[in-house]
Amino acid sequence: MSGIINSTGARSGVIGTTVGTPAGGISDYDEWHSDTDISSPTSDTTITSWTHNTTHGPIGSAMTRSSGIFMFPSTGYWRITTHARWASTGTGYSRYNLLYCNWASAIGGPYTYLSFTDAGMASDVTNSYSTSTTSAVLKVTDESTFEVYFLVNSQSGHTFKGTQVESFPTATFMKIAGL
Repeated sequence: MSGIINSTGARSGVIGTTVGTPAGGISDYDEWHSDTDISSPTSDTTITSWTHNTTHGPIGSAMTRSSGIFMFPSTGYWRITTHARWASTGTGYSRYNLLYCNWASAIGGPYTYLSFTDAGMASDVTNSYSTSTTSAVLKVTDESTFEVYFLVNSQSGHTFKGTQVESFPTATFMKIAGL
């Protein structure tokens, strides 16, 4: 028999043998989408209207949500990805159209910025759209107290576009490892 023997005694280079322990699959995944437009959010505005997208999950345990605040079902390293869509209903320019993800390790805060996505927009026609995405990993050490929520803000008062038809904009939560 040929091949290299690893610390578990498995041989590499030999058909039908495994080297080490195969990686597990995703244990928890959950997806939500905002279903309401937020018009002209020129100051930080919390997205409170979210719909659970059960077409694409959940896998494992689902996030819980109340008044726009999400709580985790278990400890671990969680990848949080957000997709935003903005609309301009006329000509104009906006240096920033922001979607923030904030987190806290205690119920009710204080909250800390985790990530944001920025979609600048310039338009010389009506009904222009812009999209952006952000992703970050959060180490959740206590599922009973860790929480996240999302804010939007636009320099020129463009509209954060929710939708009831498409699954966009979204917030996805994927556990990528345990502690």
